[in-house]
Amino acid sequence: MASIRRTWIVFALALLLPAFGTAGTDRVANFFFGEPGTKRYEHFSFRVHADSRTEIIYSYGIHRKKMKLKLLKTAHPGSDSSFRVRFPDGFVLLITPQESTLLVEGHSIRHSKTFQWEYQGPVNGVGDACPDCVDQAEAAKFVKENFLK
Repeated sequence: MASIRRTWIVFALALLLPAFGTAGTDRVANFFFGEPGTKRYEHFSFRVHADSRTEIIYSYGIHRKKMKLKLLKTAHPGSDSSFRVRFPDGFVLLITPQESTLLVEGHSIRHSKTFQWEYQGPVNGVGDACPDCVDQAEAAKFVKENFLK
């Protein structure tokens, strides 16, 4: 009887442990343009979930209105330096990860902006830590490796 119980416990642990092992393994790189809390503020969040799904969230403005963007193919066939994203309204941007920034371009020169890495965490002891956030040194590389497909 004891061996049957042990077998069931081992079986249950074998089923449950992988689920616990993937918790918290999401990774995210954040970039911004403009001044937070103003109309000119823009933010991109590039997330890779534990199950390898990718997600790109764009937010903007004082209240940080959010929208999910669709990752398109690379900018040009054979390109390994840029990719495109589509907004819900059909607007498309070209994103080029650089050394430590993102160059974001639209169809005209007025839509060309350089986004900087954005720290997500406590400031002066206020706020929550971001254990999923990629640090500044690896953020652009993270985007290249996960979103240039």
